[in-house]
Amino acid sequence: MNPAIRTSLSVLATAACLSAIAGLQYATDQAGAPLKSQLRLTRLVTSEPLLPSSATIRLLSLNSPQVVADILWVQTIQYFGMGNPYGDYPSLGKITNTIADLDPRFARPYEFGMVTLPYMKQLPATVALAAKSEKGVPFGQRGLLDFMHGTIHLLNTKNYPEAARLYELAAKQPDHPQAAERLSAIALNKISGEDSRAIAIEYWTSLAERETDEQTKDTYVRWAAHMHIVDTLEKLAKKYEQEKGSYPKTLNDLVTAGYIAFIPESPVGRLLVLDPTTKQITFDQLDPSKQ
Repeated sequence: MNPAIRTSLSVLATAACLSAIAGLQYATDQAGAPLKSQLRLTRLVTSEPLLPSSATIRLLSLNSPQVVADILWVQTIQYFGMGNPYGDYPSLGKITNTIADLDPRFARPYEFGMVTLPYMKQLPATVALAAKSEKGVPFGQRGLLDFMHGTIHLLNTKNYPEAARLYELAAKQPDHPQAAERLSAIALNKISGEDSRAIAIEYWTSLAERETDEQTKDTYVRWAAHMHIVDTLEKLAKKYEQEKGSYPKTLNDLVTAGYIAFIPESPVGRLLVLDPTTKQITFDQLDPSKQ
């Protein structure tokens, strides 16, 4: 068959497939409309996309999986941008991993997923996506991705030898952040909990310094500021314990004792909670006032 005709048929078949999925998605949304209208009273709800398996999409793509990957990437941006920027997007891990399966060399979805997924309680999807980036993107072109992959193991999985290996790989590539060499050394020393806050600050700052997209850069800057606040509050709580003889039960204790004038707001919309058991600030929950 003529290559031009084959490409045209592939695009048409892909469009037909996605149209069918969109039709099914619309029917699902319509059926669930009454329930969603009630849910919106308490939290912002986004419509979850219906996504077949990577193998099914590859079969339907007629040997043009990269075309489908591009379409899915556009839909991913639309999906992520349609709701609360601080919300949870449960389908994001599956979508980004599917794109990686269809077009393993497409670097941007890896970067996007490794930045967003760990903070949406989708660590398994993050680890899977990061592993695909090492296999899919050629060495010499993934310095930033290996750097981000290493940080996932450093801060989230606590797999320090793997983090050090990835940082060393990143440092050998032209596009790596300058912090890669230092973080490799820290990973080999198996950092303490206090050090992890400094690492997180440097991680987000490094990403912000090299980012050219202003909106993405602003996100990285806000996360760096967020970790600065977390680090400062934990150090003040430790100082409170040293001076008062007991660890504060809540952040309000720091206000009452005069260590801070007020409880600061998270620049990324997270609820800051002091856990006296772990002696750390948790920020897994969204701040209700920012919903």
